[in-house]
Amino acid sequence: MAESERRRYFRINDDVGMSYRKLEASGDGARSADDVSITLEHVLQGIDRELNTLVNTLWSEQPSAARAIGLLNRKINVLASRVIEDDINARELASEVVPVNISACGVSFTTPEQFGFGQLMALDITLKPSNTILSLTGKVISCDPATSRGDSAYRLRVDFEGIGADAQEQLIQHIVQRQSAGLASK
Repeated sequence: MAESERRRYFRINDDVGMSYRKLEASGDGARSADDVSITLEHVLQGIDRELNTLVNTLWSEQPSAARAIGLLNRKINVLASRVIEDDINARELASEVVPVNISACGVSFTTPEQFGFGQLMALDITLKPSNTILSLTGKVISCDPATSRGDSAYRLRVDFEGIGADAQEQLIQHIVQRQSAGLASK
């Protein structure tokens, strides 16, 4: 087997929650036509950092005002965490459980829709049973007619693009755990 054909990570067959959508390529990177690529959590973290810097400066001159602003910020953070939690729960409910072949570098699954080579996609994958949600970007490397199903289905293969170390580590741990569970049940 040629070096370029070697698999980079172990693959397993698994059932995961999944939702996906096509992304449009833009000068600033990929973005969905119906979704903003910056998450609410990231925006709030940026605002929180800036606010903390200003509150720390204010603390030396007006400690009561700084404390009041700090308390309001904590209150907003509690509410924001609830909104983010609700968003995660909504995404989990919206994702369909799909049989996949998955590794830490890509995923393959059957879809009724045909995708073109190189098409960018946003994928929300819910790993079971932990319900860990990974929001990933991928690029279609192949989309062939599925031979195992009689209807007009396609076998889609997607390589993850720009996957972070944390998400990749979660995938690796999930795959190892699922492999171990499979071996233990034999």
